[in-house]
Amino acid sequence: MRIVLLILGVLILAVVVLFGWRSYASQGMGVPEFSGALRPCPESPNCVLSTVPAAAESFIEPLAGGDDSSWQALQKAIADTGGEIRKVDEDYLWATYTSSIFRFVDDVEMHRRPSENRIEVRSASRVGYSDLGANRKRVESIRQTFQGATGI
Repeated sequence: MRIVLLILGVLILAVVVLFGWRSYASQGMGVPEFSGALRPCPESPNCVLSTVPAAAESFIEPLAGGDDSSWQALQKAIADTGGEIRKVDEDYLWATYTSSIFRFVDDVEMHRRPSENRIEVRSASRVGYSDLGANRKRVESIRQTFQGATGI
């Protein structure tokens, strides 16, 4: 019985390590030029996105702000909440967040729309089906830190 439990434990650990390693591969980040919008969320409930209808399960409010000072404040808010900025340009930002225990990597993307005074948001897990609300909580944490810095 102990051997069966040991084998089962090793198999579970191997699966967790495999998914953790696999989560290090980015999933084609960026705003496609043909659409001008962040990529849609997958069917799984481990992603939030501000560009879907408000009734959608994955919907989250965009951030207010679009000027240069708010763009800088957002970058600081991401760093202050544990994110690592991987790419940033005039209107696009990609950051990653790594979980402390299993080292899973999640992607956060922001698309600034200065003319509309908002920043579109996408936060998604790279692996798994459910994230137990982790991406929604992360975006709300970024929002709270960002709003505290900008007063918006």
